[in-house]
Amino acid sequence: MNLAMTLVLVLAMTGCKKQPSDAPPPIAVGSGSAVAPAPTPTPSPAPVGKLPAGVTDAMIADADKSLAAMNKFSADVGGAGKDCKKATAALKGSEAAMTAVVATFTAWQTAGNKDDKIAEYWKTTYDPKFDDDNRDKDSKVTFEACQKDPEFAAAMKTNPLIAYLSNK
Repeated sequence: MNLAMTLVLVLAMTGCKKQPSDAPPPIAVGSGSAVAPAPTPTPSPAPVGKLPAGVTDAMIADADKSLAAMNKFSADVGGAGKDCKKATAALKGSEAAMTAVVATFTAWQTAGNKDDKIAEYWKTTYDPKFDDDNRDKDSKVTFEACQKDPEFAAAMKTNPLIAYLSNK
């Protein structure tokens, strides 16, 4: 799969969407060249009596950890701006965390394939969180600026999340 398609998949998975026109602009920090990273999400409280039987506290904890890892991944890659060496380091530095994210996605997908109620729970509880409108707009700039950098491209090929999405 070519790099451009991989980029599209990564951005789709991490929720890169056009910011609504009525949304407030990002808060600039420092010299104005950076944007404050998205806050770490609070764990999702399990709705009493509404969890499908197959959803465990461990699954919820893993999903919340994965969401925090995705937020950090996006902040690190997006924070690199057009600095491809920094972006490459962020990709390489995220490999262990993205391996865990892939494991979480796979576990939820497997459970959801067996039980429609679990799939619906993921869709209504976690899809909106992973599809954060504001989180990845800076990452998109980085991916576009660095896609032809050979070291960045190599790091993209070895990143577990990107490999997972490329095989979908």
